[in-house]
Amino acid sequence: GFSKADATFESLVCMDMNGDVLEGNLKPASKRFMHLAMYRQHSGIDGVAHGSPAFATVFASSIKELPVGVLPGLIATFGFIPTALYGRPSSPKLAAAVASFAN
Repeated sequence: GFSKADATFESLVCMDMNGDVLEGNLKPASKRFMHLAMYRQHSGIDGVAHGSPAFATVFASSIKELPVGVLPGLIATFGFIPTALYGRPSSPKLAAAVASFAN
């Protein structure tokens, strides 16, 4: 893996819905299951981007909702942000939990 800040067009990987690489020379990210689950859940999704900010990760790990007043810009843009049930990072279980919120 590498930092998203270091990503280039050449570092992108295109996969089919089974996770098989169609284009690109790198191994797909470990979070590919989460991305594929989102695509399967909603056919209108054209792309998936995610982040793992430390603050949000701590709250999610403790099964607490993000406090509305702490990230007002984020809440104003996205509205309520749910917390998915725990799943081992990069696992199909976590992917299914996250995909259930894609509406």
